[in-house]
Amino acid sequence: MRAWPLVVGLAACGAGNGHQAQPDGPVTAGSDASVDAPPGVTWAPLISRSYTVDNVSPETYVCRRVKISQDMWISGFRSELPEGTLRAFVSIDTSGATQTGNITPCDGTVGIGAPGVNRAQLLFADTHGPNQYNDILFPAGDAVHIPANSYIVLNADVYEPVDGTPYSGTLNIYATTVPPGEVQHELQAMFGGTNSIDIKSDGTMQTVTGGCSGPRSQDYHVLAVWPHMHMLGKHSHLTITRNNVTDVVEDQPFTFTNQAIDMVNERTLGTQDQLNFTCSYVVPSMTCQYNGSKYCGTVGTCQPDNLCHVGQSDSLGGEACFAALYVWPPPNNAFGCFSGVQPPI
Repeated sequence: MRAWPLVVGLAACGAGNGHQAQPDGPVTAGSDASVDAPPGVTWAPLISRSYTVDNVSPETYVCRRVKISQDMWISGFRSELPEGTLRAFVSIDTSGATQTGNITPCDGTVGIGAPGVNRAQLLFADTHGPNQYNDILFPAGDAVHIPANSYIVLNADVYEPVDGTPYSGTLNIYATTVPPGEVQHELQAMFGGTNSIDIKSDGTMQTVTGGCSGPRSQDYHVLAVWPHMHMLGKHSHLTITRNNVTDVVEDQPFTFTNQAIDMVNERTLGTQDQLNFTCSYVVPSMTCQYNGSKYCGTVGTCQPDNLCHVGQSDSLGGEACFAALYVWPPPNNAFGCFSGVQPPI
């Protein structure tokens, strides 16, 4: 499906119930390494993939699998993602597959896993930003672990940034590492959000919320957030609620062309706490004739209320509502805070 232009305003979504703390702003957002990276940081290639899209297949998945021969403790990631990268995931593939190199055909489940089977361990998630590089550097003592002899997969959804114009690009993911003796907390990324999306073309701000609640066997510590929506997304809002008191972890306008990973002040997701991720959208006003000749195009399907309804999709033909959260200790569950029907994303 093709992208389509939007000219709509921004508005903030409402907060959760109970006392509301002041939300964090981004401490590290996707910007050039000369701004974000302290002197002395060394970036080494982790995984990359070249691709071409054309007007026959203007949007497609591209995947690559490589074997990591030595233990890696990663203290930061850097992405170099071309314009037209809807999203890119890097994960440890737990499917048992050992093929390396480019994977063809590829879909949204490769390296991620489908519901009911082994799901991947998420390492990194990002999309194209306005600068050459997007960087995430973890606090001292925190690192993501890739065990020796693991297979990691780069899974990306890419599209033509200009309709009908063939486009070639290369996805590059880099990492910086620390010695294992310096690691105090092993991080993992997991998704929070939902695939239960139904937003209608009435021109008003609409919200979708997903997340998870206790009981849990242990507390988790949240320290970074990557919100993700598509072209209709307007605002992201992440909260943790404990004993009817709501802590606003992130409350930011959402921009499709600048989806950065934000460092936030570390806070605890307790054994009984509720985590909610709320996405806000606006679908421009339009009507359709249900079961008639009016076509909704790329903005959804016509429903009995004679409005175009947009649902969940991994492509630009629909919407998304999820955030990748870096937490410790490792939850070993990539979709541990995903409510409703789990993806493939």
